[in-house]
Amino acid sequence: MADPFATADTVIFAGSPTVTSTVTNGATTYTRRALLSRDVEYADLTSGTSMRVDTVQFPRCGGLRPKVSTITIGAVVYVLEQRLSDDGYAETWRVKA
Repeated sequence: MADPFATADTVIFAGSPTVTSTVTNGATTYTRRALLSRDVEYADLTSGTSMRVDTVQFPRCGGLRPKVSTITIGAVVYVLEQRLSDDGYAETWRVKA
């Protein structure tokens, strides 16, 4: 059976508009395809507030820490601010350049 994370990286995220990125978590780095989305409306279900944020979605890495881990897309480094979702195949994070 194929590794589902490798499958997500090469099949789900293979085409445009995703790009190759580098996710860094301390001394560990991962190469992942990623989709950067700007100005996404996000609703916090706990507080009931909504905001517009930039998000990045990429195949799951695991163990990433908010405000410590980064993702580099092209020449821009984004800090992973808050994990918005993780469905087992892909993680979606609010990011800040």
